[in-house]
Amino acid sequence: MMKIYVASSWRTERHDEVVKALTRAGHTVYNYREPASGGHGFSWDQIDPAWQSWDAEQYCNALYRAEVQKGFWTDFDAMSSDGRQDAAKRRSC
Repeated sequence: MMKIYVASSWRTERHDEVVKALTRAGHTVYNYREPASGGHGFSWDQIDPAWQSWDAEQYCNALYRAEVQKGFWTDFDAMSSDGRQDAAKRRSC
């Protein structure tokens, strides 16, 4: 079976249905909406409900926020070949 990351928008209504179907088929599926680390997956709405009206500078500045970094690395780790990365090394970059 395969390790699958279902990449979609938060607006995709069938996301959960696709994740469940792939899981039932025996695949290992990463669900960015409900990461294995627990809690709710990252969404820009957590930073600012009006994030879609940001200009480029606001977006670039937000990329350095702790919540954004945590969300990125959680998803990145799920896509890596072995599912693990060295968090200490990442944070020092």
